Amino acid sequence: MEYARMLQNRAKGIEAQLPRSPSGLFGPNRNLICSTLERMWESIFRRSEAA
Repeated sequence: MEYARMLQNRAKGIEAQLPRSPSGLFGPNRNLICSTLERMWESIFRRSEAA
């Protein structure tokens, strides 16, 4: 949720620090979640900027 909030703020033009990863979420799982959210953010907001 913290990462999603950071991406929402980025969309609003507010620069935010990367959130701390929750306990129990390490390496590959954390990277997979972050990269998926980044790709989603890119596809949604890059598309909306072009419109």
